[in-house]
Amino acid sequence: KMELGEPDASGRRRPVEVEGSDYVMEVDTVIMSLGTSPNPLISSTTEGLEINKRKCIVAEAETGQTSRPGVFAGGDAVTGAATVILAMEAGKHGAKGIDDIGRKDESEDMKKESHHIDLLNGHIFPSLTGLALPIMATSLVQTAYNLTDMAWIGRVGSHAVTAVGAAGMYTWFSSGIVMLAKMGGQVKVAHSLGKQQREEARVYGRGALQLTVLLALAFALIVNLCADPLIGFFRLESAGTAQAAKVYLRITCGLILFPFLNQTLTGLFTAVGDSKTPFLANCIGLAMNMILDPILIFGIGPFPRMEAAGAALATVSAQMTVTLVLTIRASRESVLLHKIGLWK
Repeated sequence: KMELGEPDASGRRRPVEVEGSDYVMEVDTVIMSLGTSPNPLISSTTEGLEINKRKCIVAEAETGQTSRPGVFAGGDAVTGAATVILAMEAGKHGAKGIDDIGRKDESEDMKKESHHIDLLNGHIFPSLTGLALPIMATSLVQTAYNLTDMAWIGRVGSHAVTAVGAAGMYTWFSSGIVMLAKMGGQVKVAHSLGKQQREEARVYGRGALQLTVLLALAFALIVNLCADPLIGFFRLESAGTAQAAKVYLRITCGLILFPFLNQTLTGLFTAVGDSKTPFLANCIGLAMNMILDPILIFGIGPFPRMEAAGAALATVSAQMTVTLVLTIRASRESVLLHKIGLWK
């Protein structure tokens, strides 16, 4: 039993227990409805949850964070009997605290990736510079592919240079087509990550890769079916030169899937703040191209002399290598790309 005790400093008399008044009552069912005190089951069954002398949960006022990490509390369970307005305020503080924890976790994921640059925090100039410099270097490396081909194919003769130059115009043209998938995916993925919407970012990333594959297959099919008129457009005087150009065109554009994927994957890596990985992958591809060009063009070792066709095969092989490196790196990337499947 309870009775009113002596008035406290505020003049309020609080109920106190009457000693020796306990008794037992036989009942069939008990429904606990004992006012605004927290259910004692919460503290007794939740390890590491601190409570005060009034059996209320101890939580930070600004965040609702309790003594147990990841557990938040607010309202009467923390303050005891109070108003609905205070409980609503505690709910807002708790929601902010939970959101801050989520943002911190995502920021930690970004920091784990040493190649990633956090564009959402820190100073703008060093962040943009760190992201832009590898992109510029990657563009120079990609240009070096063609320079390498021309440097070696020039040793074959002017007819080979003409063949590669004519067919190469269409590979340059294809880079404008893949921009539809690359830039769309890069912008939307970056925008979604900025909103902390990773699942949405994965959907856009997957869509960009799917569009890339479709564009590559369509472009390869059209070029192979229309190789004669496409090369005929240049009105090459030598039939041998025209034939070499067609072979170069069919190889490089027939396997355009790999350069297309490299462009889109580069955009997705950039969207998550990693422009170094595409640069390193393209450097590896360039090294492969520089090795294979003389071997396949001039027929070194067991390989036959293939001239323009050899230059095309060397370039495609290098692009395949870049795709392999980017794919392996994407499978180990923890922020986004490792969870992007091509069809699911």
